[in-house]
Amino acid sequence: MVENLLGVLKFILKLLMDKRGSPLLEEGLLVGLALVLFAVLVSAFLGIFNWFQSATQPLSGLGGGLSTLFQSIMQGYLKLFKFLTGQ
Repeated sequence: MVENLLGVLKFILKLLMDKRGSPLLEEGLLVGLALVLFAVLVSAFLGIFNWFQSATQPLSGLGGGLSTLFQSIMQGYLKLFKFLTGQ
C-alpha cells in the first residue's frame, strides 16, 4: 500500500515538474483570467454606481430627474452584467 502511494506521489510530482504545456491550455487559462478580471471590474463599477445613486437619493425631491436617470443607467448596467455573467 505504501508503494502504491509512493508511486502516485511520484507520478503527481512528475506531472508538476513537466515544463511542457499545451498552447490551448494556456490560452484557455488566459481567457478565464480575463473573464474573471472583467467580472470583478464590472462589479466594482456597479458598486460605485449604487453608492452614487444612494448618495443622490435626497436630490430626488428636486424633480426626480437625477434619480430617474441613475435608475435607468443602473438597470442598463445590471442587464449588461447579467448577460455577460450568464445569470
